[in-house]
Amino acid sequence: KNISKLQPLFEAIQRKEPKPEGIHIFPHAFQSFREMLPISENIEYLGSLYILYPALSLSWLDSTLRGKGMLRKKIKTSEGFFSDDGFPLGNAFLFQALGLTKKIDGLNWPQSFRKQFAHDKLGILERSLRKEGTQELNGEKDNVDDNNEVTRLQLAAKQLELKRQEMELLQFSLHAAIIMFDDAAE
Repeated sequence: KNISKLQPLFEAIQRKEPKPEGIHIFPHAFQSFREMLPISENIEYLGSLYILYPALSLSWLDSTLRGKGMLRKKIKTSEGFFSDDGFPLGNAFLFQALGLTKKIDGLNWPQSFRKQFAHDKLGILERSLRKEGTQELNGEKDNVDDNNEVTRLQLAAKQLELKRQEMELLQFSLHAAIIMFDDAAE
């Protein structure tokens, strides 16, 4: 039903004309999505969908970093860049359509991630400084095992920083999409 209200928009697009005034696609998309949900069945569980977001975002983060690593190995340069905004856009759409945008903010998920990141970074720094200090005290600058351990810790710190950057990008993308959908729904 709601999609038929967009017919003038679709026709204008086919004729390569500007969008007709007063037609906004997102409110119709949200309403169409809600209408597709089975009314006869109990769908109250969808109100708790936002609880899955932290686990799903960690899975998405690991997958994205793995994909970027594979891409970097394949093209043998760090000059390439890609970003996947489908995950945050899709989640923002679901949260808006199901009225969950306020609940996702209540999870304090970004703050928890930042706190864990700071804890992990501090642990790596402490181990690295301890290892380097031990090398200097013992005069073992050329000890291969210790050098490998320091290199491993430096790599872990770099991977942790990449994870932090990607999670920040995810959060910014999610909130930008939520703002966009909030504005469109009004």
